[in-house]
Amino acid sequence: MRIYLAGGFKSNWQERIMIQCDQHTYLNPRSHHLDDWKEYSAWDLSAIDQCDWVFAYFEKDNPSGYGLVLEIGYARGKQKRVIFVDEISPFSPKHQNHLRIVEFASDVYFNTLEDGMQFLQSLPTHV
Repeated sequence: MRIYLAGGFKSNWQERIMIQCDQHTYLNPRSHHLDDWKEYSAWDLSAIDQCDWVFAYFEKDNPSGYGLVLEIGYARGKQKRVIFVDEISPFSPKHQNHLRIVEFASDVYFNTLEDGMQFLQSLPTHV
């Protein structure tokens, strides 16, 4: 499967997934090294067009999540499957209230990266 990795860049969680769930092919926005927001946004949306699943990780230290929510919405509009890992909502009623719609739009929902990775490992390698 081709998995697009959506989420923040602070903790290098993408590398952890690519190592521990190495049976899939990953489209990783960390790898493009683009600085211009128009260029990296175009790269991100193009990568979503090419993927089978979006792994969307809302890490507890993510500063806003706006880009992540855009990527999830774009993916759903393209009829892509979405794994949503939300570490923030269990600790923040404000986020919990606002992210319910994102949870609803996702195919699978988890509160920990480990649970999301376990689901990734259970996916077949081909569509």
